[in-house]
Amino acid sequence: MNKDLYKILEVNKNASESDIKKAYRTMAKKYHPDKNPDNKEAEQKFKDVAEAYEVLSDPNKKARYDSMGYDAYNGGPTQNHANPHDMFANFFNSMREQQENEQLKRQHTIIQKIALTMEEVYHGVTKKFKYKRSVKCGTCNGKGGENIVRCEACNGQGVQYRIIQTQLGRMQETISCNSCSGRGFKIGKTCNSCSGQGLVRVDEILEVKIPHSVMPNQHIVSRNKGHYYADRSGERYGDMVMLVEINQDKYTIIEDYGLMSKVDIPYEVMVLGGEFTFDSVDGSKVKVPVSKLSDIGHKLKLKGKGLKNPNQSVRGDQYIMLDLKFPTEITEEEEKLLNELKKLKG
Repeated sequence: MNKDLYKILEVNKNASESDIKKAYRTMAKKYHPDKNPDNKEAEQKFKDVAEAYEVLSDPNKKARYDSMGYDAYNGGPTQNHANPHDMFANFFNSMREQQENEQLKRQHTIIQKIALTMEEVYHGVTKKFKYKRSVKCGTCNGKGGENIVRCEACNGQGVQYRIIQTQLGRMQETISCNSCSGRGFKIGKTCNSCSGQGLVRVDEILEVKIPHSVMPNQHIVSRNKGHYYADRSGERYGDMVMLVEINQDKYTIIEDYGLMSKVDIPYEVMVLGGEFTFDSVDGSKVKVPVSKLSDIGHKLKLKGKGLKNPNQSVRGDQYIMLDLKFPTEITEEEEKLLNELKKLKG
């Protein structure tokens, strides 16, 4: 019988490894015997799904199947069908271990706010800043002390295993050993330098290149610049994540990498027209004309004076919103002229 393994998993032949894994997870849940008791058809589909995933998730087996087809592949001497239930349990154990590793990474990642001016955002900038992080203690080499003995509770593995009952059946769960806090060993004599923690706090100086046109709350990541930790796979460092904060008092970022600024204009210029000098974010001074009888809130556009789109070669525009600069004092001559204007308006 010539089975179409791609059709069984409902994926196409160009499906990625993650697409195949996702499809297997969905189909295996759907046809799992625990969810379909006494259903022979579902049981067979569950076996077919497991077989399809066994082949398509292995690059060598997949290549052989693609070139030879199911009948030729199935008749080969190296075919070895796995237990579908074991495959399903291993799949979820692998996912759980990956999630635990990602969680450990996040726990040892440092988040640091970094303040930028709009001029720095416009041009890009290199910043140096000082921070503290935990590194491996050099005195005890990260062990926390001397007379290290293997933890008997976990046999030095740092983890323990237990069987749990889920809707999908019995599965093996991996948990951190409570007896040794996941270290796999216990300390006889505590290190004085790190008080048994295996870690010491140090000052670090990090130089970071900030690209132009970053956005508020954007994350800039420096890999392995966070806190030290060790897991079952070896020694690791978390990341340094910089959270961008931008001073937008003078320039506000708007859509399409544009900028908006509010400028106070004297009432005589708003009425009679004229011009003013605008300090552009690129450092230049621009003469901006104002039309006669301009309204409060009227917007003027300086084309190409905004931020540069990182994905294109064009810049956004700078918009200027006019506001009335109300005088705080008035001369006798100005008062006289205004009274004459008042009489004229009658």
